[in-house]
Amino acid sequence: MSLMKRTEQDVQKMNRVELTPASRVLEGEEAYTLTVELPGVSEKEIELTLENRVLSITAENTLETFKDY
Repeated sequence: MSLMKRTEQDVQKMNRVELTPASRVLEGEEAYTLTVELPGVSEKEIELTLENRVLSITAENTLETFKDY
């Protein structure tokens, strides 16, 4: 199953909006550098996990709602 299809199914299962932010991967001599744009998200709200050689980045940004708008 393709990554995009799995992602689509995961989103449907969780019933929430999931976005794919702009990102860039640079390969150095000894390491990779990953840059991801997550506007409005603090470092404390970002979770990195590495499982079976797959790096996952999870971040949650809650929007304020205005009742009397």
